[in-house]
Amino acid sequence: MNRTLFRFADFQLDPAARELRQDGRRVALPPKSLECLIYLIEQRDRAVGRDELISAVWGRVDVSDALLAQTLLRARRAVGDTGNEQSSIRTVPRFGYQWVAPTQAVEAGAAPAEPAAVAVPPAAAMPSRRRARWPVLAAAALLGLAALVLLWHRAAETPAPAAADLIVVAPVALPGAGADAAWIRLGVMDYIAARLRGAGLVVLPSERVAGLVAERGGESPQELHRRLRRASGAGLLLQPEARLRSDGSWQLLLQPVAEQTGRTVSGRGASPLAAADAAVAELLPQLGRAPAAAAPASSDAAAERLQRLDAAMLEGDLAAARALIAAADPAARADPALQVREGQLAFRLGNLEATEAIFGALQANLGQLPPELQAQALSGLGALAVRRGQYAEAERRYAESLAVLGPDGRQDLIGNGFTGRGVARGAQGQHELAAADLARGRVALERAGDAPGVASVDTNLGLLQSRSGKPALALQSFERAITVFERYDVRDSLAASLLGLARTQQLLADNAAALDSARRAAELARLLENPVLLRNIAQQLADALIANGRLAEAAGVIDSLPAAPTPADGLTELRMRLALEQGRNAEALRLGAAAPATDATAQLLFVQAALAAGNAIEAATRNRIGTNLGALGGDDAAVHLARALWQDAAGDATGAAGHFAAALAKADADGDVSRRIEVLAAWIAALLRQGGTDRATELAGQIAPLIERDYRAARAAALYYRAVGDAHLQAAAEHSLRALAGERATGLP
Repeated sequence: MNRTLFRFADFQLDPAARELRQDGRRVALPPKSLECLIYLIEQRDRAVGRDELISAVWGRVDVSDALLAQTLLRARRAVGDTGNEQSSIRTVPRFGYQWVAPTQAVEAGAAPAEPAAVAVPPAAAMPSRRRARWPVLAAAALLGLAALVLLWHRAAETPAPAAADLIVVAPVALPGAGADAAWIRLGVMDYIAARLRGAGLVVLPSERVAGLVAERGGESPQELHRRLRRASGAGLLLQPEARLRSDGSWQLLLQPVAEQTGRTVSGRGASPLAAADAAVAELLPQLGRAPAAAAPASSDAAAERLQRLDAAMLEGDLAAARALIAAADPAARADPALQVREGQLAFRLGNLEATEAIFGALQANLGQLPPELQAQALSGLGALAVRRGQYAEAERRYAESLAVLGPDGRQDLIGNGFTGRGVARGAQGQHELAAADLARGRVALERAGDAPGVASVDTNLGLLQSRSGKPALALQSFERAITVFERYDVRDSLAASLLGLARTQQLLADNAAALDSARRAAELARLLENPVLLRNIAQQLADALIANGRLAEAAGVIDSLPAAPTPADGLTELRMRLALEQGRNAEALRLGAAAPATDATAQLLFVQAALAAGNAIEAATRNRIGTNLGALGGDDAAVHLARALWQDAAGDATGAAGHFAAALAKADADGDVSRRIEVLAAWIAALLRQGGTDRATELAGQIAPLIERDYRAARAAALYYRAVGDAHLQAAAEHSLRALAGERATGLP
């Protein structure tokens, strides 16, 4: 039986196989976004109402506008559309949406239509691998707002290791769901998890569960349970079910899923939360815990308001969360617990001034708050300081948060505090203190049962290790994090970990692996919304492409990038490297003249451009380079190498040798194999020009093991073997040179 395929631009959509492909390559797309795309294309001859689309895709009507908008945003981005251009999915005001891109419906197996030419989609960039700032990644999670996590849905290949003590509470089932269903599903789930956690049990954080169930509205309970257990390895999975009884009271059942021990317990109460309290009290003795203490003192209305707010934030419906806060009366707005959530929401919305005002007001009466709220307010100020680059202030705030909690406080908050302080210390160059804090944060989050939180620590630890001369350890940290993020479908954190992995692989001159990791991150970028992360991914991809000689593709990525927000962003360095590899020396010189004089890597590239141009450079350019090199400070391998090259060109062989040696020692101390190759290759070339083959022989011996993985190493070895007249080894080195060159030159000067 034939099936229909839809073709538009360079895309092909196969509804039966549930696949979207671009130029033959599969495009990663969340299931609900794919279903929206399929439905709109199948109904492309008319506009589709909002409610019709929700009903067709989710099978229910209680889907928020925010979730629908996010789902469609991912669909639009997957096909190269934007909310402004609307060249594929047009918004029909006050009604719904319509597919408007020219589309061809064909039977499977028909000859493909000629694909339309498509420009490289706008993406974003990262500071050059020489200037990667550590670690912006953690700032989004420092408030403990794991609902910031965006998801990339893919099958988890490796199940989690068994965690016998870990409990997972699934979203609440509501037969005959009414108006309360939306908040009860996640809000009461979160409340049950908090009550179990308060009894000393290890419970998977609710935001992790919410992440795993997002956009899976059509999934059966059995499929959901299987995914939750596979991702978490939990020893106990509880399925709550809430029922509104005919007398107006609520009943809540807590049922261990199949194949697990224990019996179903039940609780009744005047509200869903009261029924949950009663059910938890029945469950705890089964788990070897004393009956639950009374719930924290607050009115039923206040407790429900907070859980409704938490449910909206867990679902990512920030508009609903904001509306709930706005609708609260003045007395409710004075509740510190609500104010903490209001500050967290403002941070998530990017309103830093409001964040500061809210947490600052809480700080004024800090001693009157419970310790947990004090810690959250202080951590909020710490996260705000990190976002603003005020790292000393952030370090102080997180230290205050940890002091309030003490060693026996809530482990998730302690983990957040240590992680935040580690981030702040790492950004200030306090590497040993940062590593110690991250290690403590990791232990606390392990004790809290938060595997993705632990993976975030591993990612930050990898960034720190990469910067502090321990790239081999960094690889292990990134790989641990990637395994967990894949299992939990945490898309943006997975992309950030792949980004760190790619940079570290490039640091180790494993250029092919670096390109593979960067491409994996770029595949995820279609589904990301964080502009900083998008920019980082694109720039790292361009960097890896240049290192592998894929110059035309690198140029396409670079040209797609918006202007750099600051001169030190690293985009100028990328353009200079590309220009040098393509032999566009005049362009590299022009860029170098505009680069910051304090940027060591940019000045090294400026020197290389001047030497490549030879006698063509003007006296003013020579003078500028001399002045810039004289002003550069610090014990940086790039600074020493730039000075070595410049002094060698001026005929100062002794001065050049000193700087070559210093550059090599610094690259070794940094664990920077890529920079080490660059120094060795330049030094060998300088020695051969001077006739110093004895010293060149020693250096050639150091670079020879790397000729099969790095173009620069192969080129330097070929030059050396030609100079000493070894035709056999020269031919072997040139064979590697050709294999690694890509679009770069393979002939020897």
